[in-house]
Amino acid sequence: TTKALERLLKRKIDSVKGFNPFDVDPILNFVKEQKITKLVVVDIGIHIEVRFMEEISKVTDMLVLDHHELKKDWNGKNISFVHASLINKKVPSNQYPASKLTFDLFSKKVDIEDLDWIAACGLVSDSSYTTWKEFVDGVSRKYYLREDGDIFRAELGFIQKHIGALWMFKDKENAEKTFTILYNASSYKDVLNSKELSGAKKIFDEE
Repeated sequence: TTKALERLLKRKIDSVKGFNPFDVDPILNFVKEQKITKLVVVDIGIHIEVRFMEEISKVTDMLVLDHHELKKDWNGKNISFVHASLINKKVPSNQYPASKLTFDLFSKKVDIEDLDWIAACGLVSDSSYTTWKEFVDGVSRKYYLREDGDIFRAELGFIQKHIGALWMFKDKENAEKTFTILYNASSYKDVLNSKELSGAKKIFDEE
């Protein structure tokens, strides 16, 4: 999403921030203090927090891209609400993770074909391989990745485990490190060759 927006806008995004969807005050305060006029929220079920949705729309324009359980269609003044179930009614929203949803949406506006491996990794990670088998297998063939009967033992499975390894330690610093490593990766090889991710995966596997 970040790279797609930057290619569309032809400039860097001002800020990328992770936050807990059940702790809405920090992000509300951040938006107000920084006088943010455009907020994009991806893959966080923030739309279940009514207070956040009502208050944030008073101070900024917001785009929400998500696939978690739909409680309400929030499309309206200052809010563009793009939910998987509103985009593709043939695929259950829990099988249309944000990695593929955002890839499909932004592909209509800007060339992000070089990022298809990230979308494929997200599908594997969110247990949606069977639903999107043709796409994931196509990505594997495109990059000459090894395939296996068990997708988690195939190369895309290894890549997504590396991406998730550091994030699994569940703190803000490691989440931001994971984003930075993935953002700076010119290809999946940079993810597999990351010493920081490999080290985290080793610790995680041992535990």
